[in-house]
Amino acid sequence: MEHFKFEYLFQNLAKGNLPNLEEGTFLWIWKPLEAAPHIGLSLSGKYFSLKVSGKEESIEAKKMYLLAQKKSTPVAFLEILSDTSLVKVNEAFANFERAKDLKSSCLQPIAYLFKTPSVKLAELLMSLELMGVLGKTFTMNCSDNTLGIIPYDVGEIEKKLISLQHVKRK
Repeated sequence: MEHFKFEYLFQNLAKGNLPNLEEGTFLWIWKPLEAAPHIGLSLSGKYFSLKVSGKEESIEAKKMYLLAQKKSTPVAFLEILSDTSLVKVNEAFANFERAKDLKSSCLQPIAYLFKTPSVKLAELLMSLELMGVLGKTFTMNCSDNTLGIIPYDVGEIEKKLISLQHVKRK
């Protein structure tokens, strides 16, 4: 893919390396080349995410990693160089019950945590970049040498949330 096709282009790609999810903070971007990708956050080996079906809190990050590996799901892991704590992450997620609209999408607890009002992922990433807290980008099951967030509008976020509310989970 060419650079101009992205609303946000990932920097510092750590090709061939995998993140140490037991240490540090990582923003997980599931299926990064899809419009309105799902995101989660891990800190010190614990994974958090807001989904239509509810919250995932303090899940073992290794378990989520192995799930992505098993399903061959593309994931980008953005290293966050910020002093945050499990207490702050839990407080941020406590403000939300489940993903249902733009005010409570998967992005909102993370935007709340970093005090960066955002509706779209590219906005959040640009804010984090301006704050100087983005480190390396690690990838899994992503084949492109260039990786970024494709342009999409808020209507696509709303459509995705509505369609996910009607998916029957096993």
